Amino acid sequence: MPILAAMFDLTKRAVVLTGATGNIGPAVIRAYLAQGAHVAIAVRDPAKGAALKAELGGGGRLMEAVADPADRQGMERFVEQVLRVWGRLDIVANLVGGYAASAAADGDLAAYRASWDQKIATAVTATAACLRPMRARGYGRIVSVASTAALKGEKGAAGYAMANAALVRWTESLAEESKREAFQAMRRVE
Repeated sequence: MPILAAMFDLTKRAVVLTGATGNIGPAVIRAYLAQGAHVAIAVRDPAKGAALKAELGGGGRLMEAVADPADRQGMERFVEQVLRVWGRLDIVANLVGGYAASAAADGDLAAYRASWDQKIATAVTATAACLRPMRARGYGRIVSVASTAALKGEKGAAGYAMANAALVRWTESLAEESKREAFQAMRRVE
């Protein structure tokens, strides 16, 4: 039995996951499925989502639907679909990322905004859509995955580093705001 399987029993948990078709998405989905979780992936590209679902299977525990994690109304509809199918939502995993070069000295605000929109707007929007049912049940976990660039800037990656650092600070702020509630925000830096 894999070590993680012995550590976590998520058989009664439903996960909304963004960034499923990215570099780490499939591995995280596999880990959740190995723990028995039901996983709903919001994808922008239906062909990539269908291919990922076909590759991973999931035995009825993997749902994919087209929803832009940066679109609040789209995510609200996606969350409603998850609630209709599984009757619960326990975890939101924010994995959307992507790397784009942008030098600090260039002051390229468009590049910085693109990194912000890709990393921060998706996490904030997806999480906001998931908070309502989590609060209603008094249970939820928020997992935001950031790069080590959040902790130390990198040459040629100013926008990327800023967006990852902002994700960590936002997740910490959310944890502070919600710590008296029955759920908590979690931060993970890779």
